[in-house]
Amino acid sequence: MAVDLVKADGGWVIKCSDAGSVGGLTRGSGAGVTIPSAKDVMDFLTAVDSASSGRRYYFTRSDGAPIKAYPSDRKRGSIVIERSAGNWVRLSPSDAADLRMKLTRLS
Repeated sequence: MAVDLVKADGGWVIKCSDAGSVGGLTRGSGAGVTIPSAKDVMDFLTAVDSASSGRRYYFTRSDGAPIKAYPSDRKRGSIVIERSAGNWVRLSPSDAADLRMKLTRLS
């Protein structure tokens, strides 16, 4: 798998091959979780760190959307970042580290 951070509408979208939406897994569909502004980058960094260490992390994006990050119950060692009632991405440990590095460059 690979994770990418794509510029979109003044923010970024976290894209990953292991992603989905309310309807379930949508590999290769382009589903992702949006980071609407630079103000949200630190929360996403904390979310990656918390979920990677086995803790759940909840926060509200600057646009009001609730986000949760947690260890995956389906793939050991992976984490999930999910927009409440919306898209999600599941990241392997190496993808999470890659995303963290990309987010650090933005902050």
